[in-house]
Amino acid sequence: MFDRPPSQQKVVETVRAELGVKLTAVYAKRVTALVTDFVEKGKRITKADLQYIVENVLKALSEPAPILEVEDFQITTSLKHKPPPRSGSSLTASACNPRRPESVRWTPWSTP
Repeated sequence: MFDRPPSQQKVVETVRAELGVKLTAVYAKRVTALVTDFVEKGKRITKADLQYIVENVLKALSEPAPILEVEDFQITTSLKHKPPPRSGSSLTASACNPRRPESVRWTPWSTP
């Protein structure tokens, strides 16, 4: 398919003809860069290679930014005692489902 570095227009045309995918300028630029990298390393791009590159670019550029990032956490268990008071503005999660971020309910630490 490609045995030398192609132009962006050639990549767009080939992806459209071979895979039926119309690339936007941002996606086309990234796909072209990856194809060029492979070809410059001496690898000939096949249809399967091109499909893999396009799938990964579409997936990587369309994933939303993470909503929540856990930097640190602590787990305390007790049968009849409340957790010790915490300084600062620590929060604890009362329920968390990583696949449904809207289900997270935050409650501030309470002091006894």
